Amino acid sequence: MSLSVRWKGLSLRQQLAVAIGLVCVLALSLAGAGTLFQLHRQARGALDDTMVSLGELLANRSAAALAFGDANTASENLAALEPLAYVSQACLLDLQGKPLARHHKPLQTQACAERGSPLAALEYRLPVRVGGNEVGELWLRANDDALMQRLWPSLLALGGGLLFALVVALVAAVPLQRAMHRPLDRIREVATRVEESGDFTPRVPELGRHELGRLGRAFNRMLDTIQGQNDKLAERERHARALFEASHLAQLVVDQASGEIMEANLAATALLAPQLEPEVLRGSTLWALLHVAPQALPLEGLRFGDPQLLNLQALRGADRWEAEVHVLSMDRDGHRIVHVVMEDVSERRALERAQREQTAILEQRVQERTRHLAQTIESLNDARDQLVLAEKQAALARLVAGMAHEVNTPVGNARLAVSTIAEAHTEFCRLMQTGLRRSELNHFLAQVEEGHQLAERNLQRVVELVAAFKQMSADQASSERRRFDLAQLIEEILRLMAPQLRRAACELSLQLEPGLEMNSQAGPLEQVVVNLVQNALLHGFDGLSSGRLTVEARRAESDQVELSVSDDGRGMTAEILARAFDPFFTTKMGRGGLGLGLPIVQGLVQKLLGGTMQIDSAPDQGTRVTLRLPLEAPGE
Repeated sequence: MSLSVRWKGLSLRQQLAVAIGLVCVLALSLAGAGTLFQLHRQARGALDDTMVSLGELLANRSAAALAFGDANTASENLAALEPLAYVSQACLLDLQGKPLARHHKPLQTQACAERGSPLAALEYRLPVRVGGNEVGELWLRANDDALMQRLWPSLLALGGGLLFALVVALVAAVPLQRAMHRPLDRIREVATRVEESGDFTPRVPELGRHELGRLGRAFNRMLDTIQGQNDKLAERERHARALFEASHLAQLVVDQASGEIMEANLAATALLAPQLEPEVLRGSTLWALLHVAPQALPLEGLRFGDPQLLNLQALRGADRWEAEVHVLSMDRDGHRIVHVVMEDVSERRALERAQREQTAILEQRVQERTRHLAQTIESLNDARDQLVLAEKQAALARLVAGMAHEVNTPVGNARLAVSTIAEAHTEFCRLMQTGLRRSELNHFLAQVEEGHQLAERNLQRVVELVAAFKQMSADQASSERRRFDLAQLIEEILRLMAPQLRRAACELSLQLEPGLEMNSQAGPLEQVVVNLVQNALLHGFDGLSSGRLTVEARRAESDQVELSVSDDGRGMTAEILARAFDPFFTTKMGRGGLGLGLPIVQGLVQKLLGGTMQIDSAPDQGTRVTLRLPLEAPGE
């Protein structure tokens, strides 16, 4: 049997006695060990002092013999150690380490230690000097029993003292054990009475101010707490019983195995058997009262503590009604019971069915209205697309009108130059028939040269305008990406819009950084610039005799450009600025504005060009539209 098992088999009194004994033995052992260590140190120190003093005296007497190599005198000096029992061996060594004389007790044959060798226990080495010069060495070795002979009386006194202290401690521990065990016996007696009777009124008497007294008071407080909890539990049980009886819900307590009703409140009686008393329900089965098969209300398969909800079709006489049954399996004094709560939900279920039917009708109406609304939204989207197209066409129409006016001037100049050349040709032919002078020939040639240069310059102007217009038309018709120089693209756009700028008496300022090559969609970017310029002419300079329009382009970051269109016109109020991007919002409604210019521009900038757009404006401070566009447009 192990020590732990034997220890657990002892009574508390025996464990306490063994513990006190072990503690006393351990304490006395530690005290004895410390005292023994100190005695050993004192005895060893005294032996060392004696041996060193003896060695110094012997070294002084043997200095002359060692200096002159007189072995007889040296031996006689060492023979003086014979009566000293604590000296076992002695040697006189010369400077070469050779022994000059030896002395040892009988049965001791160990050789003398060599000079410079490490000393063993109880060995001593002292130099022999003559006039301050070392002439040899004295080696001494104490007897092995010398230390124990000095220590033995102290050991006997220490052992006797420790044994006496142990006996005194054990004798004094007996009343201490009884004093400690007596309060524990009183606490045990009270605990046994409470366990056997179930009465929590007994209390432990006052035991004192020590730890066991505090334990007794804590035990009494525990009994007070348990008694209070029992009183509360009893009160809660009475309260639960009152709630059970007075509840408006039908509640039953049923045996889980047999289905037999153990308890029923008044509401259950009124629901299941109005003509009977609650006591009559006890002993009946739940299935018989509900007129259902046991399979419809399975009780045996209920899991402990898992509430479930069952819906049943029951009979009350000849009437069928719908029951909602909540069941919960519980344990009462080791017996499995089921708490059943029932409610007649016939009216509620009928109302729910009516609500579902009404909901279905409403959902059908909602679907029809949703279909009509979708058709309306589709019509509005078509109208919106048409308005957007109209806005684009209006901008293009204004551009074409300006283009036609711009082309008409150089074409007229070219026609004038050609007609002038034709008249000079007719006059030249007439002079050829009547006689041509050299001056007339030179005049004709000068007229032809001047007309040719005028016609060529104007026709070149027409070619440039037509090429720019064709490029813009190609960009507008295609959404493909291409590489282009941003400054060159903006200059071509503004060249086509020159008539509109002149009609508005607008001064144009271009600040375009060269070398900004972009790989993007030129058509949407051209439409953005056209809409921003026309928006400034239509709204910014409305009612003003002149103005200044500034277009700037510069590199913002390594992969982005910043394009801005600003004017010094009327500007916008905070209310108008907040709604600037709202579709169909315009301050020119009915006067050529559809309110789609800036929304179209915002959509092109964000969706196609992959950039951002910002507007800064204030009344009479002009408007500035800033675009940040990537050099490489997103997408394929």
